[in-house]
Amino acid sequence: MACGIYLHIPFCGRRCPYCDFNTYTGMESLIPDYMQAVRAELQLHAAQEPNPAGEPLRSIYFGGGTPSLLPPNEVGRTLESIHKLYGIDDQTEISFEVNPGTVDGARLSAYRKLGITRLSLGSQSFRDEQLAVLGRDHSVAQTRETIEQALKCDFRSLSVDLMYGVTGQQLCHWRADLEQALSCGAEHLSLYNLTIEEGTPYARLRAEGKLPLPNEGLLRDMYISALEETSARGFERYEVSNFARTDHSCRHNRLYWEGRGWLGLGAGAHGFTAKGGAAGLGRRWWNLRLPRKYMSAVKTGHLPWAGSEDLDLRAAIDEELLLSLRTRRGLRRERFAERFGFDPAVLLKNSLKELSEEALIQVDSQAIRVSEGSVIITDYAVQRVASLFDRRSVWAIVSQHAEPRRAG
Repeated sequence: MACGIYLHIPFCGRRCPYCDFNTYTGMESLIPDYMQAVRAELQLHAAQEPNPAGEPLRSIYFGGGTPSLLPPNEVGRTLESIHKLYGIDDQTEISFEVNPGTVDGARLSAYRKLGITRLSLGSQSFRDEQLAVLGRDHSVAQTRETIEQALKCDFRSLSVDLMYGVTGQQLCHWRADLEQALSCGAEHLSLYNLTIEEGTPYARLRAEGKLPLPNEGLLRDMYISALEETSARGFERYEVSNFARTDHSCRHNRLYWEGRGWLGLGAGAHGFTAKGGAAGLGRRWWNLRLPRKYMSAVKTGHLPWAGSEDLDLRAAIDEELLLSLRTRRGLRRERFAERFGFDPAVLLKNSLKELSEEALIQVDSQAIRVSEGSVIITDYAVQRVASLFDRRSVWAIVSQHAEPRRAG
């Protein structure tokens, strides 16, 4: 059963030069028909996988793209459909991504009245010079105005996105951004290191030697500053890039990291069934990317899938490691044993002892987690742990440690 729903809104006023998301400009006229298709896709899913337990969804997330381009009436119709088919109650977290400059106080108030509980603001920086480098189409003044209006609307949680590792950015600039984000009233921060994705304008500029970026030492100092400043202000790092005050972590992102199921609706959206697939270890699927092709497919009465994948034991273990070790809680030993039939710490006892002595990881009776001192090199630590499994035959693991049904 799905614990959450993700709705992908692919429309943007401008495409940023670093973005490789499934987004499109100049197509806002499609919004009414597109949202009708999203609701039709929801009905197709509900027909195939109803909600027999009757339990309301834990999370609904409008992402993009720029969901704040949606008129409130389209949001309301969509939430009404979700409520009828899957259930929403007072405990359902409904997140909505907003770009500064695309909303005013009236629109934010309308979103809040419709039941949106969590606002995620794509601010990226509190410096106009850096916003220009990033190709953003809003100003710092618009960011501050949006924050002010959002606080007046009394959303349960306000999240602010910031980006570091940008051309021309110095440590003092980053610290100033952190200070403004920490003092603006937000309860959640997402702090992202700029990543250069293939096929983007930034990738071409870097290949031509026209995109100087901060060196590794400066990136390290920026991240350490983030760890220190957020901790000093009462924020907990619950994932490598995400920081929140108590009870304000993003519930939807936690569904991903905890390997729970969700429906993905919209062009290019991905979904996941936690106990689906031939091996019962999970099935993921992804929709057609182009909005018009997606809409046409839904009109035929079929789910608009572009493809799907059943997770085998190797893929399921890899995913469990890669996702859970990025979180502060780490890899939960009991959960892993319930899912795969063996305790990872017992299986890898000697190897994990070596990593513990290197201070890369910590192991206790509950979990395996990346040590606080190694958070900055989380990706390296995760790769080291994953490589320990790679050295062994998957089928040897199954035959020696897993439940017999896993070997089928």
